[in-house]
Amino acid sequence: YAELQELVALVEQGDVDLHTSRYDLGDVNTVAEKLEHGEIDGRAVITP
Repeated sequence: YAELQELVALVEQGDVDLHTSRYDLGDVNTVAEKLEHGEIDGRAVITP
């Protein structure tokens, strides 16, 4: 729990950059391929 609090504090201070990309559900196969080949930096979020 202490590590989570430390992470939250770092994010609030702007010391952590979160890389998130959104993709449509219809692109799930393309996104899976990109993840497999290391072409996505951070997280890929699939939305309906």
